[in-house]
Amino acid sequence: MLKIADTAEAAGPALRRLLDRPTPTAVDFRLDRIRALLEALGDPQRRFQALHVAGTNGKGSVAATAEAILRADGRRTGLYTSPHLLDVAERIAIDGTPAGAELLEASAAEVFPQAEAVDATYFEALTALGFTAFARAGVGSAVVEVGLGGRLDATNVLDAEVAVITSIDLDHADYLGSAPAGIAREKAGIVAEGAAVVIGDVRGAPRRELFAAAERRAATVLAFGEAFAADDVRETPRGIEFTYRSADRSAGLAVASPLRGAHQAVNVATAVTAVDAFTRRPPGGELVPGDTVKAAVAGVSWPGRFQVERPGTGGGPTHVYDIAHNPAAAGMLAGLLERALDRGELPRPAVLLGAVLGDKEWRAVLGPLLTVTDDAVLTDAPSAPAERRWNLQAAAAELSRRTPLMVEPHFAVALERARELAGEGTVVVTGSCYTVGDALRLSQAAFG
Repeated sequence: MLKIADTAEAAGPALRRLLDRPTPTAVDFRLDRIRALLEALGDPQRRFQALHVAGTNGKGSVAATAEAILRADGRRTGLYTSPHLLDVAERIAIDGTPAGAELLEASAAEVFPQAEAVDATYFEALTALGFTAFARAGVGSAVVEVGLGGRLDATNVLDAEVAVITSIDLDHADYLGSAPAGIAREKAGIVAEGAAVVIGDVRGAPRRELFAAAERRAATVLAFGEAFAADDVRETPRGIEFTYRSADRSAGLAVASPLRGAHQAVNVATAVTAVDAFTRRPPGGELVPGDTVKAAVAGVSWPGRFQVERPGTGGGPTHVYDIAHNPAAAGMLAGLLERALDRGELPRPAVLLGAVLGDKEWRAVLGPLLTVTDDAVLTDAPSAPAERRWNLQAAAAELSRRTPLMVEPHFAVALERARELAGEGTVVVTGSCYTVGDALRLSQAAFG
């Protein structure tokens, strides 16, 4: 079972004040506050080079893989991601490890008064905390994941020399709209003038929008299927294997990643391309050696993405934890589950434990998962904000018309019931980062 240090649980007074600040719950897209906040802090984001990652799905996998390669190349790295599963320190990693309490406390002491002065949102304050911690720790190369959208996201103060757009699908429609081309325009907002932009498996109108945005900013485009490829993709019980190819690595690079699902080959290939572009800037920079890339990719760990935990000596079910929270991610999870169950890599029966946020497309999220599992328990994630929780009874009433399922509003009871139904089979925990985080927390408390 994965363990993450509870840095926030042992937070000092400055970090606690920063985390507990009352801020608006609604998303407020503006860059003036974060710019003012960072300026008051001495613009810590100017003290490291950044690789900026946006996209609907795959951001975390790309960011984690890119950071691992840069770290393996001997660089002092930072990784800023969101949201977290168990502890806020997960969002701010130094050299592959969540930031320590002492660094976070010292950084929070700087950030708190300035965050108060500009009335920063929670995400703005955490972004400033991350950039301040990176500067204090002497990070030279940071991989920064966009929180939501891109153009007006708080991270979009970096003017990064390399930007990545992993994918374009429907999510956060209340803020980004439901038109794929419009979503692409928002995410393309992270592309700085003269930068390199790496585009994952994006097709149709969104792809054209990204190319047009790059042209307006005189950016160099490196797109999947043109500038780089993932050939001969194979799913294995240990992850994926494929051959990476690009103009810089025309002979091909045989890589293996523990990330699960054939779709992750595109994410890994996108990360390798992004790092190659990053290390080649300014012109004359050198590629990370192929053997270093292979070793780094093979060691990537990204919790909550088809994370499989086998039972201990006492027996019981296998657990699969996946934060799939939008239709595209849920569809990929359903396909991966079906293949793993058919091959016998996961034991049956498979029981779904699902809790989705009310502002998500829960019908489209749970629909494909209900078709590949044998039973289901629907519940509420206790850590989810009250205003974002779904109407559990209404959702269950609608979904039960398609398949039998159980409703249990108390999360711990629901998890235990799913385990009982699964027996020696598999419990699939999914629907949001809150759902997965709550289940992991309970599992760690129960099993150590």
